[in-house]
Amino acid sequence: MIRRRYLEALEDDQPQLLPGAVYTKGFLRNYAIYLGLDPNHVLSLYHRQHPGEADDEVVVPQPTIRPRGTSQLLTGGTLGGLLLVVVLAIFAVYAFRQVQTFRHAGTAAAATPLPTPTSIPPTATPSPTGAAAVPTPALSPTPVVPLNAAALTATVSQDSWAQVQVDGKQAFEGILRAGQSETWTGKSDVFLWVGNAGGVSVTFNGQKMGPLGNAGQVVRKDFRRIG
Repeated sequence: MIRRRYLEALEDDQPQLLPGAVYTKGFLRNYAIYLGLDPNHVLSLYHRQHPGEADDEVVVPQPTIRPRGTSQLLTGGTLGGLLLVVVLAIFAVYAFRQVQTFRHAGTAAAATPLPTPTSIPPTATPSPTGAAAVPTPALSPTPVVPLNAAALTATVSQDSWAQVQVDGKQAFEGILRAGQSETWTGKSDVFLWVGNAGGVSVTFNGQKMGPLGNAGQVVRKDFRRIG
C-alpha cells in the first residue's frame, strides 16, 4: 500500500522526497514487516540518523499485509478458480467410475448364464368376412437369415455404448454411432447390452421389434432362436 516513488526514496536514501517524518516511520514499519524484518530495529536505525524526530513518533496501525513467504488471503478470482478445478475433478472421477462400472458389469455378464427372453408371437388381426381387401404396404428389405440361425440387426438413431455376445463369445464392444446398422449372426443366440436403449432399434430373424427401451436406459437382452 506504499507508492512506488516513496519506496524508491526509502531505498535510495532520499528523505527529502518523502512526505514527512510521521509518514516515513509508518512506511519503514510497514515495509519492514512485509520483508520479514524487525520493525523496531529498522526504526531504531532511523532514529540514530534522525535523532530530532524521535519525540513526535506516532503509533501506526499494523498493516494487514502478511510477511513474504506466508499465504495471502484468497481473492474472489482465486476462489472461483479453485471451485472450477474442484467441479472438473469431481466430473472426471464420475466419468471414470461410469466407464469402470460398464467394464466390470460386462465381465460379470460374460461369466453368468444369460436369461432366456419370453418370445411374444405377433398377433394377427382377422379381417371381416366379405370385406374389401385392404392393400398391404410394402415392407422394407430385411437381411437374409440362414436356416437354424439367430440373426440380430441393430439400427442406431442415437449414439449408444453397446456390447454384443454371439453364442456366448464377445463379438463387439464400443460405441454405435447414429446412422449405423450392424448385424450379428449366431447358431443359437445373440446377447445385446446397450447404454441408450431409446437410440437402438432391433430386428431379430426378420422380425422388427423397434427400440429396446427409453432414451438413456440401460438394457440387457438375449435374443435366442426358437427350435
